[in-house]
Amino acid sequence: MKKLFLALCTTVFGILANTTFAQEAKNFSVGAAYISGGSVYSGASSASRFAPSISYESDSYKISVQDGLAYKVLDNEGFKLSAALSPTFAPYDSTDSVALAGMTRKMTIDAKLSGAVDVVRGTTLKASYSTELTNEHGGSLLDLAVSQFFPIGGQPVIFSLGTKRHDSKLAHYKYGVTAAEANADRAVYAPGATNVTYLSVNTFYDLSRSVSAFVNVTATFLPSEATRSPIVSKSETVNAIVGLAYRF
Repeated sequence: MKKLFLALCTTVFGILANTTFAQEAKNFSVGAAYISGGSVYSGASSASRFAPSISYESDSYKISVQDGLAYKVLDNEGFKLSAALSPTFAPYDSTDSVALAGMTRKMTIDAKLSGAVDVVRGTTLKASYSTELTNEHGGSLLDLAVSQFFPIGGQPVIFSLGTKRHDSKLAHYKYGVTAAEANADRAVYAPGATNVTYLSVNTFYDLSRSVSAFVNVTATFLPSEATRSPIVSKSETVNAIVGLAYRF
């Protein structure tokens, strides 16, 4: 439960850190959000709580819970490139359910390179590659996505469709079972590399020049390589976030 909540918080913090959208740049951002999300792991319940946030951004750097310390390598019109040292929270806690008892997963620090290209007006291609640095699993993640901006009834709405390519080490860390973790009810399992598809919808509304409200809904779909794991019971989850951000 706790690790699920922390994982959901990273999504919140990322949204809060980027709620400037098309507005003038602000250095500090603080906010709070109500987050609710499910878990794909057997016996693990969903989490619904409030989460606070704070971030700082300059012309060259951004510091936030999701991005950690990020450096803007390029920030031109139509193309952005950044490098970061980012935290990644553990996918679950051993106390989340009986099925996960005795399985220890920890937060890691990843080196991450991210880029975004505006293809046409309102359409953006995004890519990021991260690799784990703290010797917990030594895996890597490739995230590819396309986002499309639509004005619906005068309200800005952003749809994103993407896939996250987990290499075999990262997939094993999230969905696998080692020989030392196996028991009578939990067989050894190695999922191999997996592609996790996701679809998200975002919108925001300016309450004033400094305060914005935002909503995010993300659906995640696991492939069969992950769902065949003895610790996984669901093939999809939906997370919802509603919050406020204040920039100054």
